Amino acid sequence: MRGVLVDAGPLVALLDQDDPAHEETVEAFKTVRDPLVTVWPAFTEAMYVLRGSWRGQKALWSRLETDALTLVPLDERDAPRMRALMEKYRDLPMDLTDAALVCVAERESLTHIFTLDRTHFSIYRPGRRRRFSIVPAWISRNQRGGAQLTMTLTTPGLALVTMFTRNRCPSRETRYR
Repeated sequence: MRGVLVDAGPLVALLDQDDPAHEETVEAFKTVRDPLVTVWPAFTEAMYVLRGSWRGQKALWSRLETDALTLVPLDERDAPRMRALMEKYRDLPMDLTDAALVCVAERESLTHIFTLDRTHFSIYRPGRRRRFSIVPAWISRNQRGGAQLTMTLTTPGLALVTMFTRNRCPSRETRYR
């Protein structure tokens, strides 16, 4: 199978013009020449993030209907490998979507992934192969004068995410548990 695996982040950023990574993701998308493929968990995650916008969800459905995006099947035979991957990378931790993407990458011999999650996908290894080739090739939004996100672990289980504007003044803070 030929293709570039797509994580949930770019699926959302391509469709949501308010997403902080929208412009960078659209530019990176223009460089992709192989078909885009994903898995149900990534598609579901993207739909959940787009839940406040039927227009965004409709646009994502249309990607499937027009074959601009293909779902690679997962079945019960993939579950043990996905579980093993989640256990192996439990210190990150690895979520179900990432486990499904890595499992499919191994099974289908795919090494290119379109993701905004460089931290995790630069660590994951599909089988015994080399690292994933990650799209987009990272361009610091700081260099382009855009926003920069930083995450600080304030207490165990609580992260403070701060979005800085061009002049490094905090523009928004969000706390996650």
